Amino acid sequence: MTSSLMKDTLRQITKSPGRYLSILLIVALGVGFFAGIKATAPDMKITADKYFDHYRLMDFRLISTMGFNKDDVEAIKGLEEIEGLLPSYSLDVLAEFEGNENVVKIMSIPLDKANTDDESYINRIKLVEGRLPESSGEILAEHGNGINPTYPIGTKVRFSTGTDEDISELLKREEYTVVGLVETPYYLSFERGSTNIGTGKITSFMILPEEEFNLDVYTDVFLTVKEARDVQTYDEEYDLILNPVKDKLKKIGEERATLRFEEIMDEANEELNKAKKELYDGEKELEEELKKAENELENARRKLEEGQRELDKKEREFYSQIQKAEKVLKEQEENLENAEREYEKNLEQFNIEKAKAMEEFHKAETEIAKGEEEIEKKSRR
Repeated sequence: MTSSLMKDTLRQITKSPGRYLSILLIVALGVGFFAGIKATAPDMKITADKYFDHYRLMDFRLISTMGFNKDDVEAIKGLEEIEGLLPSYSLDVLAEFEGNENVVKIMSIPLDKANTDDESYINRIKLVEGRLPESSGEILAEHGNGINPTYPIGTKVRFSTGTDEDISELLKREEYTVVGLVETPYYLSFERGSTNIGTGKITSFMILPEEEFNLDVYTDVFLTVKEARDVQTYDEEYDLILNPVKDKLKKIGEERATLRFEEIMDEANEELNKAKKELYDGEKELEEELKKAENELENARRKLEEGQRELDKKEREFYSQIQKAEKVLKEQEENLENAEREYEKNLEQFNIEKAKAMEEFHKAETEIAKGEEEIEKKSRR
């Protein structure tokens, strides 16, 4: 049977070699594509794993609604499986550039570890252009992928919170200058995440030295686990290494959440008690001030009453003097009127006597003139 099949097959090949070669090439091409596809995925995983290991991509990112303080960080650092630990700050803000406003995520970088091989330097950046920040007011921007917004070197970017909160409560400055363009393994795709400000979509990332943040607590904690870099990221062995650590982190998170809540409540109660004491001291001071003001008001009222009595007394004396003066004035006016009447009477009598005297004077003059004429007549005789 087998011999007959082989003979028939050879007969078909010799009769139509072109069709045989075509089928052979199609099968070879299919096998080649299949082998390439089967090899591509593992190669991509290996390449990605090397990239992650080289730039120390985090194994865990821890976030908390209450943030992380130093005690939280110390509690996490106490796990023996932890290789590297990086507490970090991050903010979603509005970035204004050339009249456009986009939502960007600002992340912190420990500049003192940027050029070292410290295991706690996680999510390491790759400087593509420019330089690292050297002074306050300088920032790193995303190198860009042709899709997300880019901020060239030398760009001055102004930030705002997108809410009623002032940006100065979160960052030391409102405006920063881009001095370098970077890449980071933290973002592998075009997506940058969502947010609750602006359009609701983060379009790019920027990196600031951690000293430029004004936050009281860390917003993120990045972790790498011992032996995790020794295995492939996409293998089950990687998950087997991380799962026990994940369980321990959850337990620490529950314990620290309770303690953190108590700490926040203690701080709040302390602030409340401080405010109550300030309120009590203020009320006491206000009461003393009110009492002092009441005493001053009472003294002023007594002085006012004394002044009123003195005023009434002076008014009475004044009106008494006015009445006396009016009486004297009236008497003087009456005396003046009597004197004027006496003057008029005497003047009238004077005028009458004057007229009589003038008449006697004229008569005397006439008599004298007559006597002089008689004398003159007698002298001529």
